[in-house]
Amino acid sequence: ANTGTRTSSCITPGTTGTTGCTSTDASGTDNRATCKPGRPHGHLWVDGSGLSRYNLFTPLSLTQVLHKMYLKHSWDTLLHFFPIGGEKGTLSNWFKGAQKPYIYAKTGSLGNTYCLSGFLITKNNKRLIFSYMNNHFTKPSSQIKQEMEMVLEAIRDQY
Repeated sequence: ANTGTRTSSCITPGTTGTTGCTSTDASGTDNRATCKPGRPHGHLWVDGSGLSRYNLFTPLSLTQVLHKMYLKHSWDTLLHFFPIGGEKGTLSNWFKGAQKPYIYAKTGSLGNTYCLSGFLITKNNKRLIFSYMNNHFTKPSSQIKQEMEMVLEAIRDQY
């Protein structure tokens, strides 16, 4: 059965280079990429709607854009740009924190695709930038979101 393709990337703001940048496909193959700070890795932007399947961004390129935003804006200002897990916007029913919100992120979806990119706050109050992409899946997106929630909660609790 086709379970789809998952890729993700995570970086810690304030670090230089590619600390923690990884991409793994469904087979578990590590597609670690070398990226140059200040230049998004492997992207193609065809239109501004975000709906075109011709727009090609990797999780790594999205985390680099988010990192630039992190450097440019104050933390409080930055958080106003994003839906809040368990509280606001497209994430109001997902990624609820036990005590407080831990996910501030934008969603993206098309048929058989669900993506989430933004910021995760760990239990130790570390700020992580992440991008999680799921493509070509055949199960309901709610199941994909549940699986993502388990992974992101584990990162929140253990990092």
